[in-house]
Amino acid sequence: MADVQGTIFPAEDFDAEVDAETLYEAMKGWGTDEDPIIDVLANRSNEQRLEIREKFKQMYGERLIDRLKSELKGDFEEVVVALLTPPAEYLARCIKGAMKGMGTDEQALIEIMCTKDNQEMEELKSTYAEVFDGDSLEDDIEGETSGHFKRLLVSLCNAGREEGDENDVDEGLAEEDATEIYDAGEGQRGTDESKFNSVLALRSFPHLRVMFDKYLELSGNSIDNMIDEECDGAIKDGYMAIVYCVRNIPGFFAKRINDACKGIGTDDSTLIRCVVSRSEIDLQQVKEVFETRYGRPLSEAIKDECGGDYKNMLLAIVKDASVNPFPDFDAEEDAKILRKAMKGFGTDEDAIIEILCHRSNDQRQEIDTMFKQAYGKDLIDELKSELGGNFEKAILAMMQKPAVYDATCLRKAMKGAGTDEATLIEIMCTRKNDELTAIKEAYNAEFDRDLEEDLKSETSGHFERLLVSMCQANRDESYEVDEEEAESDAQELFDAGEGKFGTDESTFNMILALRNFNQLRAIFRAYERIAGTDILDSIKGECTGSLEDGYLTIAKGAMDTPALFAERLYKSMKGLGTDDKTLIRIVVTRSEIDMEYIKAKYEEMYEKPLADAIADDCGGDYKKCLISLLG
Repeated sequence: MADVQGTIFPAEDFDAEVDAETLYEAMKGWGTDEDPIIDVLANRSNEQRLEIREKFKQMYGERLIDRLKSELKGDFEEVVVALLTPPAEYLARCIKGAMKGMGTDEQALIEIMCTKDNQEMEELKSTYAEVFDGDSLEDDIEGETSGHFKRLLVSLCNAGREEGDENDVDEGLAEEDATEIYDAGEGQRGTDESKFNSVLALRSFPHLRVMFDKYLELSGNSIDNMIDEECDGAIKDGYMAIVYCVRNIPGFFAKRINDACKGIGTDDSTLIRCVVSRSEIDLQQVKEVFETRYGRPLSEAIKDECGGDYKNMLLAIVKDASVNPFPDFDAEEDAKILRKAMKGFGTDEDAIIEILCHRSNDQRQEIDTMFKQAYGKDLIDELKSELGGNFEKAILAMMQKPAVYDATCLRKAMKGAGTDEATLIEIMCTRKNDELTAIKEAYNAEFDRDLEEDLKSETSGHFERLLVSMCQANRDESYEVDEEEAESDAQELFDAGEGKFGTDESTFNMILALRNFNQLRAIFRAYERIAGTDILDSIKGECTGSLEDGYLTIAKGAMDTPALFAERLYKSMKGLGTDDKTLIRIVVTRSEIDMEYIKAKYEEMYEKPLADAIADDCGGDYKKCLISLLG
């Protein structure tokens, strides 16, 4: 896969001594300050962490890992220790743990053994022997597994997979392999797993991709379905893991993480292993596949499944947001810096940007309160008096609580002559139930008005009914998919649109406003099968104006939320002039949610970094502010 990348990179201006001292101070005295530990370890490469580990021992005469183990506990301790261990050693220890005691964790063995190339496998074997006093990885696997599953793992352990790219694939050999696999499985009674092993464990990934296509042509069945029908247990899981990795390695790890978070309880060891081990390889792509496939950002899954410092550490590694809570936060000190920046003649805009663009919204609220307590003045009023133009608008947007800011944007969109339907659509059609509820409450508190009543008075027809439906905040927010219901809904949408003269918008409203995003994607797939066209083209053909824009926003949001906001950002800067209101609103509101996804999607879609686009369209302190929010 081209351009794979992790979420952790070597820190610039790295100083192992300073970091070692920071960690020591965090564990000194009574209690432990976990925030600096998270800030240092989640923002240094593994190589840099190992330097910190050595420096800590030199400076304080004790092993950093031992000290951390004595201070931390539970899953947070496990992830911290994982971060401070060399990658090959960490995976070697995971394998040993998977084979230790009663029972064997076959899934962990599969995940590690089936995803390594030859060089990684050789390093893993030598590290295993080094860490465990000469133990042989192959011997341990033979002692803890059996049958064809054992033979598959031993084959992988031998690190004999052919290596090459697409240009090295022999089409004739791929066809022969496909025939042999067919004859060993579907083409006979019973299954000859030895033939599966020899092909799946030894052929190069490009060769296997071609072979899978040849198999489909030959048998009319996909390789996945055949394995599912012919095999069971750990050997099936092993073969399937290889197939997933051949097709898309980030997709395999996205599935592993989803499985770890699914059902009752969380498989924390798997979650930690996948996040940590991929953090410097392809975690950015894993995140993108995860959101596309499972309908929620990886960060949201982590927030739902984990808690406390463990959650905060994983979120710091995953890095969905471009603005995160500042680790060494001191509201009093920040208030003092802002006061100094606005005191006397002139204003130090750089200091304002440095503080406010690197604090979370909750932290900005604390600064606001502290400023009033310390100086008897309202921080927002002071900022208004010192700043101007779009820079002022961006800073004031950052200083409002998210729900209050959205409520304010909605009020402005409906106030005065004309209505800004695009703003109404962007906010009402992209917010979650709890966010919409908070917006309604903030709207009433700030303006002593009812949001639903104002929407009714400022819009009309089916567009009004769509916004009122969204205002109810009744969308199903589960992640469950009912394929039969999806087929039924798709048929209803077809019958309400392309399948009749005119359009029954009430059916579109009901389905688009109420179904969960995973379900909507299933509906859209079924719709394309029924109608022979995708849902976006159908909406464009059946609807016009604001209603069309509203439906498209919901559909695009369900398909790929970061792509929706990337498109909105692109349009805000396209052509003559800049739609600064939209640009500010999206950068500010998504900075603590999914801006890293949006940035990646923007560059993928428009072949230009978002920061460069903003630099071309904006200027001065306004430009600096927005780019700082991008991270």
